[in-house]
Amino acid sequence: MKKAILYISAIFTIVFTHACQVSRGCDATESLVKMGFYTDEPETAVSVENVSVYGVGREDSLLYELQTIGTVLLPLSPAEESSAFVFEYGNLKDTITFFYQTNTRFESQDCGFMADYRIDNFDYTKNAIDSIAQVTNEITNENEEHYKIFFK
Repeated sequence: MKKAILYISAIFTIVFTHACQVSRGCDATESLVKMGFYTDEPETAVSVENVSVYGVGREDSLLYELQTIGTVLLPLSPAEESSAFVFEYGNLKDTITFFYQTNTRFESQDCGFMADYRIDNFDYTKNAIDSIAQVTNEITNENEEHYKIFFK
């Protein structure tokens, strides 16, 4: 009888312990640089046609290929201190380079560890890009715009 009570008690403990663990899931598991496209005077969000974007040295891994887009999401390398991306539009190319520090943090049991970034500096060419405005230098998994690209 004691063994049956211990057995039933153990089963209830396992079931209730498991039932109390709520799985939130992971909505955003990467911290990506979000850049929007704009024209100046007055500042207006725009979409650009036939844009291709890839990482420097990763020409075979297109992030965007001949798409009409108004926003890009760019993955930074947590193993490096800089990442560069090429933007192609027609016969024009621009390169944007980010210099940053990586902060690895524990998000949750479900999501594990995540890399956040603090952009120290950035550089870009000016073939089609007029300027880039930094909205924030903190890159986390929140869905917020970090940079505004203004075209000529």
